[in-house]
This record gives sequence, C-alpha cells and structure tokens, in this order.
Amino acid sequence: MGIAFTADQIVRLDEIISTISGIGGERDKGAATNLGLSGTKVIIPELALALYRTHYGGKIVDSYVRDSFRRGWRWSSQRKHTKLTKAFKDCHAEARLKAADTWSQVYGSHYLLLELDDDSSWDQPVDFTAVRGIKRIITAGVTEVTPEQYIPFEHALLANPALQYGDPLTYTVQLQSPNDLNPMFVAHTDRVLRFDGIALERQDRMQSSNGYPGSGDSIYVRLYDDIVRQGLVEGAMATLISEFNIGMMVIKGLRGMLASDQTDEMVNRLIAMNMGKSIANMIPVDEGESFERRSITVAGLPDIYDRLAQSLASAAEQSMTEFFGQTPGGLSTDDKSGRISRDNVIYARQNDKLRPAIEYLAMLITKNRSVPELIFNPLTTPDEVDAAGIRKTQAETDKINVELGIVSKKEVRESRFGGWSYSTETTLLDETPDAEVELADADALSGPGAGKGADAEGSSEDGGTPV
Repeated sequence: MGIAFTADQIVRLDEIISTISGIGGERDKGAATNLGLSGTKVIIPELALALYRTHYGGKIVDSYVRDSFRRGWRWSSQRKHTKLTKAFKDCHAEARLKAADTWSQVYGSHYLLLELDDDSSWDQPVDFTAVRGIKRIITAGVTEVTPEQYIPFEHALLANPALQYGDPLTYTVQLQSPNDLNPMFVAHTDRVLRFDGIALERQDRMQSSNGYPGSGDSIYVRLYDDIVRQGLVEGAMATLISEFNIGMMVIKGLRGMLASDQTDEMVNRLIAMNMGKSIANMIPVDEGESFERRSITVAGLPDIYDRLAQSLASAAEQSMTEFFGQTPGGLSTDDKSGRISRDNVIYARQNDKLRPAIEYLAMLITKNRSVPELIFNPLTTPDEVDAAGIRKTQAETDKINVELGIVSKKEVRESRFGGWSYSTETTLLDETPDAEVELADADALSGPGAGKGADAEGSSEDGGTPV
C-alpha cells in the first residue's frame, strides 16, 4: 500500500515522488520556488507570537516601533501644543499607540478603544461639540474585536476622516481578562482606532491569513521564509562547529567484531580509550591501531551566511550595520546610505500609520476637525561642529538679506529663535500696523490722482485720457 499525497504536496511536473527523500513532495527543496497558492503562509496568532519571541522576529518589530517613537513629535501651534501634550499624557496615549503599533505587526491588527467623556454610549457616533475629553484608551487584540457592520457606499461624514467605504462601521467587542467578568458591547467606528500590520485591500481583508476577517496581515507573512532560513543556517553552523574537529581511530579487526556480533568488545575498547583520555589525557592504542583528528572545511560558509543575512535585512528593511552589528564595508565607514534608507522607511511609517491616529486623537481633544500641523521631530540631528557651521552660514546669509532689505531683523529673529528650536526656515511677517494700512488706503482714495490708474501721469498711445 503506497503513501498518499495531497494535491498541494505534488510540485514536480513529472509526478515522480520519493517517499523516502521527499523529492517531489512538500519536503522537496525545489518547492521553495513554487509560487502557487499551496505556498501561501497562514500565520495564526500562536505562530505569530512564537515568531515574535525569536531573536530576529522580535528585533524587527521592536526596532520599527522604537525608531518611530524615538524622537517624538510636536505641533505647529505652541499654544495648543501644551494643551495637546498634557491631554496625551493624561490618557497615556503614547504608550497605547506603541502597544497598538507593536501587536498589529505581530497579529495583523490591533485596536484602541476610546472611552470619551461625551455622555454617549459606545455604539453611538461621535459629536465633536459634545466631547469634553478622553477618559481612557483601552487596547484590544484581534481576538477581542470583530467587525459587525461595514460602511455603506452612501454614508454621512464620519468623525474620523481616514475611514472610507468598506471599512467597519461597528465592532463587537468582548474583552478578555483573568477574571470571569469579560465585558461585551458594540462600539461605533468613531470610538475605535484600528492599526494594521500589513494593510490589505478591502476584499482581501475578508480572507486575512490569521483567520480573523476584517483584520490585516501579520508582517511575518512576508518575513516567515527569511526568518526560518536564517535560523536553519545558524543552526547548521552551530552543528558544524561541534563537528569541526572529529576524531578518527583505526581499530584492528573492527569489521570482524561487527560481523561476529562482538559489540561488547568494541564498547569496552572505546570505554578504555575514554578513561585514558580522562585520567591521563592520553588515548591508548594497540598495535596496528591509530588515532587522529580531522577537521572539516568551511570554505565559502561565511559568504553563504552573509548572503542570507542580507536577504533577511532587505526583507525587513533594516540596515546590516544596525540589524546584525556588522562593520560597514567598502568605501563606507559610517553606513550613511543605510541610515538614510532606514530613516526614509521610518518617516513613511510615521506618516502612513501614526499620523492619522495621532491627528484623530487631537481632533477629539480640541473638538475641531482642523488641528495644528503635526510635525515629527527629525530622526537624526547634526553634531555640534556641523550645527555650528550651519548657523554660521545662515547668519552670513541673513546679514546680506537684511542689508538688501529682503527681510527685516525682526523676521530673522522670529524665524531663527522664535520656535521650538533654532530653524533655518524663514517666515515673512506682516509688520505694517493696521492703522497705517488704513491711513495709506485713505490717502490713496482722497489724494491727487485718486481713482487713476498706474499710468495717470502719462498719456495713452492714441493721445486720449489714460484709463
């Protein structure tokens, strides 16, 4: 009776399958190149958590979150910045945002439930004018929140401008806790912030690989093969190290011992060798016997490891210097290009993933859809020498501009030192008092030539009165 294989295990076109080696089946090395649906990864929550607990899996996720929040953010309005910063701190918004960012990458989605002080229940839409503040922000996992209704094609404007047709309109929430009191309620989408690991198209979201419809995909869907391959290579390298130097002994009459079932004699011989090595650090050998050590070659192994490490770093959008701690090679001594590339990835994450959530929280706090501009602080700052050079060059430029009357001293002072920190951006000010503007307008209307055009003192080409 043969061994049965399912259709998705057969990858060879000639249908030849070896049940011993696995060639032609799911263990065939060539199956890695099969891009059919049979290779689709299913990252269930248990597997996602296991991957996060690995060295590389955890480092990828944590580095994304750490770098995205490392330098913080500010608001263009200093007056509102103080109010917003205090409100964010009171409801622990930054900690909740970090948690949602982390676990959405691991599980595919994560939710923040916004308990508002507005005298309305969870299932009601938000009225900005009635919101007095945010009482607390509750984190909820993908297993605790399930979409119930979806936004129809024709629907009134929602409080959160980031939502669109096909997104969940209401959620069924059942929080899990160690005690028996697991609250269950329906929450309107205005009171829920959803974070996705890998955002999916509306139709694909209904078939998310984690088994929870309506959620995104875990980032491990893309990184699974690379993480597994890296682990296999490092495990194989560890095995090679343990077997790098192998002892080989020639025992006289070994084949005869094995043929005549004299295994006890052979075992006793090995025990005597081991005792001699343990007691006197020597190996006793009989006449006609010999013992030597042979080392295996590892030529090319470092290159193989580097190539696979580069593959994982590329898939995870990490620089080799930071991810694997390697010293920059080639003409680069500081891995500047790697840092710039990494910073660009973080800037994109901040704008695509964090900005909508932070601005929506600010809308609720200020009771206004129009909030000050959210500015993420630069991820890198120049050192003292470079900063001094930048300021010197800017000061020389400002002096020239002031002498030419392009800008005023006040505009330079306010632009350079009137904000959160020194800035090279120049903002022009309207320095003419309103009274002077009104007086100038009155003079223009009542003085000589009032009502005449720019050519009042000249003549038209046809000799008529200028218009």
